[in-house]
Amino acid sequence: MGASDPAREGLSIVTVVMNRLAHLLDTAPRLSEWSVHREHLILDWSSDPPISRQSLPDDSRIRLVRVEGERLWHLTRAYNLAFRLAREPLILKLDADCWIDDPSSSWWPRLEAGSYQRSATGGGLNGIVLIRRQDFLAVGGFHEGLQGYGHDDKDLYGRLDRDLNGAALPVERLQTLEHGDAERVAAQRGLRRLRLGATGGRTPAARPDHLAALEAIARMEESKAINRLLAERWPWSCEQAHTRYESVGPERWRALPGSEPQAEPALMQQAGALGHRVYLSILLGLPERFLDQQIPQHDLERIRSWERVLQLQARLRLLLLLPLLRLGLRLQRALERLKRSAGRRGRS
Repeated sequence: MGASDPAREGLSIVTVVMNRLAHLLDTAPRLSEWSVHREHLILDWSSDPPISRQSLPDDSRIRLVRVEGERLWHLTRAYNLAFRLAREPLILKLDADCWIDDPSSSWWPRLEAGSYQRSATGGGLNGIVLIRRQDFLAVGGFHEGLQGYGHDDKDLYGRLDRDLNGAALPVERLQTLEHGDAERVAAQRGLRRLRLGATGGRTPAARPDHLAALEAIARMEESKAINRLLAERWPWSCEQAHTRYESVGPERWRALPGSEPQAEPALMQQAGALGHRVYLSILLGLPERFLDQQIPQHDLERIRSWERVLQLQARLRLLLLLPLLRLGLRLQRALERLKRSAGRRGRS
């Protein structure tokens, strides 16, 4: 097979979403203006309330699939199922906040045989992939032991790069909605209280919640660290047992109980301790190495449970530190202006 032609080979866009309807309502109509793809598979990962087909554009290429019974967001499992359900051989993975910059264009990059394309810019456009379905499945897809956010794409690319040529996706053709870390992790455990804008986090609050921002960063870094460790100690492949699903209605699925891949208990214990250490390091403002030296590993989980105490000290630290930093910067700028003014008077 030579370079791909989406009109001949067939292109599916796959998007998975959990409680991001505002994003989907913004981007799905833009994608419907694009004429290149044959299918846009939208997998609703147990959103509450469920996404209705009537809320989406009147486009026969849109195929809405729902997974029931999931309490937490699980990107790797969701996308693995979406790739398996997609009907076309060529697949573009697009998150719910992304769209094609010029939908009226018939542009599409050529995908050579034995290659795939990925975004590598970071930020909101990170994780976009154009790949043949068979190549994705041949390496086992995403590592289903990785949860939350971070490192899932790097782990996938590392396995793909063993046999395929990974090229850069022209991201100048793509756009993404702006939103912060708090929204990215809102579906994870313990973050349901984060205050988001009425349209999915795009409307900033009148007063920024610095504690919510700090906690979101702490949880994202915790998730990345855990996923890096799991990917290193628990290699993934097509030979691994993936989550199995049963059909519970037209385009509706539910995971079979007990079929989710589970790491060895010792590895999960190690990953949990690492996560607590990373989270506490950020929230307390202490280096991880210092926590290692001062606090036994088995006590980290106990300290982590002191939620209100941790939040109180972080809020007090932010209330004190940020104004002092701003005051110091203002004083420094004032002194610099005085020095420049004195220099001009001296020269005159």
